[in-house]
Amino acid sequence: MKRILMLALLLNCVVCGLFGQKKKEIIVESIFSIMSGYTTMSSHNAVPLTFEYQYKFKNFALGVGLSGEYEAYKYGSINRRLYEVGVRVRDLGPGQRSAYQSSEKWLNIAPSLLGYYFIGQKKKLEGFFKTGVVANYNAYYSYNGYEYRTDLQGIVVDKGPIYANGTKTSIDLQSINWLIGGGVQYKLNKKTAFRLVCETQWARGLSLLGGICFKI
Repeated sequence: MKRILMLALLLNCVVCGLFGQKKKEIIVESIFSIMSGYTTMSSHNAVPLTFEYQYKFKNFALGVGLSGEYEAYKYGSINRRLYEVGVRVRDLGPGQRSAYQSSEKWLNIAPSLLGYYFIGQKKKLEGFFKTGVVANYNAYYSYNGYEYRTDLQGIVVDKGPIYANGTKTSIDLQSINWLIGGGVQYKLNKKTAFRLVCETQWARGLSLLGGICFKI
């Protein structure tokens, strides 16, 4: 009987000890960031404004982003020599216009799905890599230009200059691109850090962004 009581007491101590242990807390941080900067592309440049929301667990983070981007591009001068009728000019590529001078403006929006890997913090600095998928939409486009007209062989049929303009306000998908990049963030206090990012989209351009991120 004594043995049974001793075993019961020992079992009770073990069970109480197990239930008395604290469960290891899983810490997931929510981070919101606002960034702006400069994007350079093959023919023109853009000014982006980017918002991102992340869930960070240890060294990994998943997030979503939304960017607005303003682009402006000017080409040529109306004071340049005009082509004569009958002259064959260079072939125009897709989307190109036969302009002596033109001014174009774009407003783009780009939702994204992102992943982060943080490489560790030293004092107040922390580095990271990022990758993801970005869908680029054009929400507004305007064009003003002075043009000439050509036939299908590229021969000038009206040297102009002919004034042309137009706008487009429909939201159209332009591309879905893979994004890669990296950066650093400098801890300002327990809740706030300054973030600097360099990133590129496949076959599109290079962006340098800076801004503030907040733990929420």
